[in-house]
Amino acid sequence: MADTFDYVVAGGGTAGIALAARLSEDPNVTVGVIEAGEYVTDMHALLIPGMQTMSHGNPRVDWNLVNVPQKCANNRVIPQVRGKLIGGSSALNYMAWGRPSKEDYDALVELGNPGWGWSEFLPYLLKVEGTAELTQEAASQFGAPKTLPESLHGRSGPVKKSIIHQWNQLHMPFLDSLVKAGVPRNDDTGSGNNVGSFTGYSNIDQASKTRSYAATAYYAPIVDRKNLTVLTETRALRVILEPASDGEFVATGVEILKDGKKSIVKAKKEVIISGGTYMSPAILEHSGVGLSSVLGKHGIKQLIDLPVGENLQDHPWVGVQTEVDTKYDTIEVLQDQARLGQEIQLYQEKQEGLLSVGFAAFGFAPLTTVMTPEEVKGFVQKLDQTFPTNTNALKKEKELLKQWSLNQQHAHIELLQLPLFLSFKPEFKAQPGKHYHCNMVGLLHPLSRGSVHISSSDPLVNPDIDTGYLTNPLDVEVLIAGVKLMVKAAKTAPYSDAITGIYDPPQEALSSDEKLAEWVRDKVEPFNHPIGTVPMLPKADGGVVDSKLKVYGTKNLRVADASVIPLQLSAHIQHTVYAIAEKAADLIKAENK
Repeated sequence: MADTFDYVVAGGGTAGIALAARLSEDPNVTVGVIEAGEYVTDMHALLIPGMQTMSHGNPRVDWNLVNVPQKCANNRVIPQVRGKLIGGSSALNYMAWGRPSKEDYDALVELGNPGWGWSEFLPYLLKVEGTAELTQEAASQFGAPKTLPESLHGRSGPVKKSIIHQWNQLHMPFLDSLVKAGVPRNDDTGSGNNVGSFTGYSNIDQASKTRSYAATAYYAPIVDRKNLTVLTETRALRVILEPASDGEFVATGVEILKDGKKSIVKAKKEVIISGGTYMSPAILEHSGVGLSSVLGKHGIKQLIDLPVGENLQDHPWVGVQTEVDTKYDTIEVLQDQARLGQEIQLYQEKQEGLLSVGFAAFGFAPLTTVMTPEEVKGFVQKLDQTFPTNTNALKKEKELLKQWSLNQQHAHIELLQLPLFLSFKPEFKAQPGKHYHCNMVGLLHPLSRGSVHISSSDPLVNPDIDTGYLTNPLDVEVLIAGVKLMVKAAKTAPYSDAITGIYDPPQEALSSDEKLAEWVRDKVEPFNHPIGTVPMLPKADGGVVDSKLKVYGTKNLRVADASVIPLQLSAHIQHTVYAIAEKAADLIKAENK
């Protein structure tokens, strides 16, 4: 094993392994990747779409993180699913593939990041994806375009995306009822306007009916590349920072722990941290980069004063659980061992059936769909009063959020149909023999903010994660409005024809906004889209990295993952995270010619 590389990437997850693959395309450089987990190729739950949640909580591939008790969510401690393996969380997610609005990316420029707007970032989004064309039958079945324009959807990228959802008999009835409830159809939500109801794409390889993710897309094809070394089951403890004559710092390597022994992996050109929104700030803080109040508590010498670990944001959701007629298949049918055996055989022989598919009936709605003009105006006034403005970035974000709240073409609420009962509260269970849909109601632009900071001077101890769910009460208001819209859709034909009742929230909770607010606090869960803890912003505005992803006060230390996104996006984030890695590779190559 070499101990010196041109580039050292700390983290082999969604962004890290994609970035390493691109950097190692140059045969004249060497790239080393440090990954805490394994390169897993033998776990069916990672690859088979219908088994997607079965890997959650498995310590082999999941960090098994939890947040601190959430004071505004009934003091609940909630699991934070994060991938611990090559490919990271792209191996564990629900495979929903999407983009936010054009305005979300343009906002990055408004916040002080030239080169990150829609027009500049779109080429990287295209570079990531390999879009499968629909058959004519599938296009008719799902009311979706057979072919999407190549100017907006990549054809030859490494991550395959497709629409494969034949078995869900209530897919189209759900979308039809959403339209009647006020969420019109949108045939191409990747166009820069994602408002509407639609059949969404999943990162499923149409040919093999398996998950297409960072490990299969970027790493597997180059696993024998000579100038790329991947150190698995190896912890990145801290970055070694040496002072330069001008007062800045040079990253000379990364301290690692492998097989119980510490050593240094040296970097001749750059160190790139890609540990994700929870682990990247922890690595920085253990390296002496962060707030003095955090570092001092754990006896770590502060080298660079930056607000690392603040600004945490995630998409929260609550589930409207509807009971559906048992003549419709839902995942509950797999509890029958005979049916499960049939489905396994069908998947093995033909790559068809319940195990071959993800979930893809979506609606994205603006506030103007769920609130009256007077209510929206009142919401904006309260936003103006309650949103923090203690940094320049927050002041700018507040103005953006106010504009988006009034915009009829900017999504604030996500509506997603899952043909199964889904709740992560262990005491809340489905009734045996019943069939359910979990109709998720998500908040796309949360106003609440949290933080993640190291909890010990020992880098092997997990950080304290305060997700800050619902700390701004306006987030509860938006979720309540979204629940009402989902209930309306559930009571609207043709979807209502299949529903025998709303199981949750109970009728009592639906009787008043006060009771519904309490229900929201009791049932809120994360989409596991955490961002923002190493924000890409001007330093004067509270940034940790600049628009080239370089950590302020350093010459050659960058961060490339979801943690650099300063403001939550109106979409599932994985497509954006891949594109960040692609753009980071070009930035690094250009600077190190």
